[in-house]
Amino acid sequence: MSVEIVGVTYYNQTTDVYEAEPPSITEGQTSSIAVEVKNDTPLERDVTVEAAITAPDGVVSPASSTKAIAAGALDNFYFSFTAEQSGQYFASVLAILGIKNFTNLLTNGEFEIGDPPTGWLTEGVPVTISREDTIVKSGSHSLKVVAGVECNAYQLLAAFAGHLGHELTSGGWVYATEPSSCMLSVRDSVGTTYADLHTGGSVWEWQRVTRLINPAAAWVWGGVVHGYAGKTFYVDGLWVCEGDCCPGPIDSFGPGLVVTVSPTIIQQIIPIIGIVAGLALIIPVVKGLFKK
Repeated sequence: MSVEIVGVTYYNQTTDVYEAEPPSITEGQTSSIAVEVKNDTPLERDVTVEAAITAPDGVVSPASSTKAIAAGALDNFYFSFTAEQSGQYFASVLAILGIKNFTNLLTNGEFEIGDPPTGWLTEGVPVTISREDTIVKSGSHSLKVVAGVECNAYQLLAAFAGHLGHELTSGGWVYATEPSSCMLSVRDSVGTTYADLHTGGSVWEWQRVTRLINPAAAWVWGGVVHGYAGKTFYVDGLWVCEGDCCPGPIDSFGPGLVVTVSPTIIQQIIPIIGIVAGLALIIPVVKGLFKK
């Protein structure tokens, strides 16, 4: 189950028609993008879509829209701008956020406090954790793990009793150079549920994993980072929330969609390959940010 973008189109306000390709407009006219979102969960969700419009002179105008979407329903978010100058306008979808009054059950999930980061433990010998200030996804620091053996870096949830028999979801950014180095997990005294292994390539990947906590569990580990012998990897922006989702990443998926404006009526000049590339940047990355 997820809250996800299922389509991004242009909305021609003059003709009241949705179009797959960018319109040809002149100065003073208005253009819009329509972001269609589906709430494929059993509950109504307050959903926010954040976007940005970049004008030809480089001035960025942020845009944000929030609305309640019923369980199983589709709805559109509109982002409009009036062309005040000629040139290319870029419309970028920045993030889709499901607002659920999330509470992070972890402390120091951004790893900004202490070196090694305060509140974080390890399982396995030898394994070293430290605060990293070069390979960072958000804030000023991340967690660096050097694994001499198969190991875990984790936080023991002190107030776990109220979560027995409930789902917990862990989500965060993971960085590794080598494939199959590490993955996130949620663990209790009865068992463990793992995310997919990191694919390597020296990139940050967003991971999410949900586990139904055993009602008889004697302890619960939150925000577990499971790694393998001889690997070095990094984690940042880590959350653990009750339920089947947690805040998704706020990241730029632009530049995305392009509208070109001329002082006079122009033909459409954006090649179809550019449109496809723009959509390819937005839809697959944004899609499934709340995927279970």
